Amino acid sequence: MNVVKVLHMKGGVGDSSYAANSKLQGLVEEGTLDSFNLQVYAPSIEEAKAVINEQGLFQIINIKMFESNLDPYDDTDDDFVFDNIQSGANIATSIRSVLEPMIASHFGAAIVDELFSRFALNVAKHLLKEKTKYAVLALSLKKEEKMSCDHHVVK
Repeated sequence: MNVVKVLHMKGGVGDSSYAANSKLQGLVEEGTLDSFNLQVYAPSIEEAKAVINEQGLFQIINIKMFESNLDPYDDTDDDFVFDNIQSGANIATSIRSVLEPMIASHFGAAIVDELFSRFALNVAKHLLKEKTKYAVLALSLKKEEKMSCDHHVVK
């Protein structure tokens, strides 16, 4: 999966500025927008393995990364979007289910409906250009059994 564009929540200028690229313009004050910082991080397989091995609590049985459609109702493997408007709405609803409490708390509940309506339309426009997917890291782990000082197994 390739990163097409990185938008900086704080400190970005011009094309990399989240505020300049955001459809939140006109809904909230710039200072309120600038103070919102939602960091999202997705580790690589190597990073996940390193952390798990460093902790020593689990043995990795299997680890795999795969792509999933951003639209939770689209289970096709192709790169075609049948209905970009419906897919945009599905994606917006899915993202809203996670972000709504944070957004309402920071910006106020009054903007939530309009924000996600705009987001659904923006996603629908984007889906005319390309089908969007995200990376999923799937892990199968086994808990390591460690010996205590008096040789009893600690679970």
